Amino acid sequence: MRWLLLPFLAAVAPAQTVWTVPGMFRQIHQALAVAQPGDVIEVANGNYQPFAVTQGVTIRGTGTAVSVALGSPVTFDVPAGQQAYAFQIQLYSGAQVLRGSAAFERCRFDGPTAALEVDTAGQAVLVQSFATASLGRQHGALVRGHLAAVNSTFDGSLSWVAQGGHGLVVDGGSVQLAQCRLRGGGAVLPAHPASDGLLVLAGHAWLSDCDVQGGTSQVSASGVGVHNQTTTPVLATRTN
Repeated sequence: MRWLLLPFLAAVAPAQTVWTVPGMFRQIHQALAVAQPGDVIEVANGNYQPFAVTQGVTIRGTGTAVSVALGSPVTFDVPAGQQAYAFQIQLYSGAQVLRGSAAFERCRFDGPTAALEVDTAGQAVLVQSFATASLGRQHGALVRGHLAAVNSTFDGSLSWVAQGGHGLVVDGGSVQLAQCRLRGGGAVLPAHPASDGLLVLAGHAWLSDCDVQGGTSQVSASGVGVHNQTTTPVLATRTN
């Protein structure tokens, strides 16, 4: 896992300019409009509008209550050869890595379909982060591209009117997880089973030193830790 993380975390270019929010700008998206690859945007505590990252910049929360309000998901569409980096940001509108590379450290995600989505052309790294869906049938993370995570949590949502969300869904591409926790969403009504911790529809999954559990229910079927619908084995070592 370490060999995979280093290229992402070390590839952020030296800062050219440091922009402050609030200060120089009131909103993160205003700073992004003038930032250049390698720049740093420092964000103080506050609640901000969703934004789109289209180049390799660093967005760094300088407090413990830097959040993005509910609305459109924050998107990362980063050109080849650049990496975006987010530190200590709470993304309550969810995040989508559409293209290119994005690394997240000490971030928290929630969102309308999945707390974190990694599209086919996207690559994401999570360190000490939380993708925890809270409402409706939301997955903690939905991966169609590539995801590597260390010491992070993926929780599916609890739902009253349908099956809850899975902790992490792999629908193509691959995931590599180390020291991570995955939980499926629980069930409330008898008509809906609980969800799985890890659901592999297509692609590959490697787990090391992880804790994976399905959602629980007192009235319906419980979920399973790992539900693999492919013919390719899920590789797991020292994983419960």
